[in-house]
Amino acid sequence: MIQKDEKEINKNIEEKTFFHLFKVDINELWSYYIQPSFITAYFQEKCKITNIKKINKTLKENDILDLYYQRENVNVKLLIDKIIDTENYKSVILKLIEYPDDVSPFIVITSFYFCSYTRNTGMRIETIVFDKTKKNFILGYVYENEETIYKNIEKYIEINFKETEQTESILINKNGSDVFDFLTTKNYTNLKILLGNNAEIKPTNNPNEIEIEHFTKNNKAKFIINKNLDFNEKELVIQPIESIIPIPRQIIIIKIINFNKDDCLVMFTHKIKEYIRNDSINNYSLLKKKFLWLLKSTIEK
Repeated sequence: MIQKDEKEINKNIEEKTFFHLFKVDINELWSYYIQPSFITAYFQEKCKITNIKKINKTLKENDILDLYYQRENVNVKLLIDKIIDTENYKSVILKLIEYPDDVSPFIVITSFYFCSYTRNTGMRIETIVFDKTKKNFILGYVYENEETIYKNIEKYIEINFKETEQTESILINKNGSDVFDFLTTKNYTNLKILLGNNAEIKPTNNPNEIEIEHFTKNNKAKFIINKNLDFNEKELVIQPIESIIPIPRQIIIIKIINFNKDDCLVMFTHKIKEYIRNDSINNYSLLKKKFLWLLKSTIEK
């Protein structure tokens, strides 16, 4: 008799899984997702957290969200049952714990998987409904609006983006002052090694300003350059101010750290001030590695 009851119960359980790949770092996606308002704003419609003032800015285990669904005039309680937060995998389990008799209880497991090679994050949503004979308007919205939800999340990330930083570095068997002088001599002509070798650098009529003509991109851009000099560190801060072909708002930092008279470390950093996808950031990384190796091979000859 017990086995029969279990079979009957299992018949009523319904499981569904969704997956979407976001071209952002896992920490960026995660920082948005664990904000209480994010869940209701992008996974539900006409839903309000009535106890929002009692909840922290980020969710934690055992938090309970009091949700009011305006359209259905229904109040429910959602428990943050478990949170896993590791470097390349993160997860949140949401559990419906208080609900009207005609609503089915459910669990939602949202997992985030980070691919460090592509710098992309997969989001997997698994829903478990324990009585599919009852109405399920809460998850029904997710089922019916899956693609819209993904687009809303991507738009949210783009709007709330602040800055991303990406750095590559290389050890060069030359004194740091020699490397710095090589990059800055003759009106920064040799900077083309790091900013696109098939290019020409010219001074402008303004101090600390250069114009770079990229022949492969058929583009001209102007940059402001500032120098920061210390005993063992030298830095060039390069900021684009004008470009025929639009480029992301960014700051380029070339830092040279001297170890001794024969060795230095060159760090090549992009601080990107507007949202771009991770595949573009990956391209920046590959180009920086290529340009740094070209600088090393050129200056060590």
